[in-house]
Amino acid sequence: MSAPCARPECGGDTHTDGWGNPTRCPHDTPERPKPRASVIELIAPDYQPTDDGAGSIIVPREVRINGVPVYTPKDAPVQIGDIQLGDELVTVTLTLIARRVVIAADGDLGEQP
Repeated sequence: MSAPCARPECGGDTHTDGWGNPTRCPHDTPERPKPRASVIELIAPDYQPTDDGAGSIIVPREVRINGVPVYTPKDAPVQIGDIQLGDELVTVTLTLIARRVVIAADGDLGEQP
């Protein structure tokens, strides 16, 4: 069992999880940045569209997330959800090629395998 927290803002509470295990004081945990929407860019590199028929068609060959180019399989199309006037958001579904995938608890991320 853990001792009461010494921080005045905790009022002497003992911090535990739902099973009674001792936990860190929430005031010791650094503030995490809030998630935000990503900027997805579908780019036709080195291409300047023209005003005539075929020249006005853009064929993206590069995908960027927040300005960073990412690999996508050639046979996995990017799907953009329906967009309607007045919509505040749009959903994008895409498949990425990953070099490494990590599934871990936040506290495990600093450990080396």
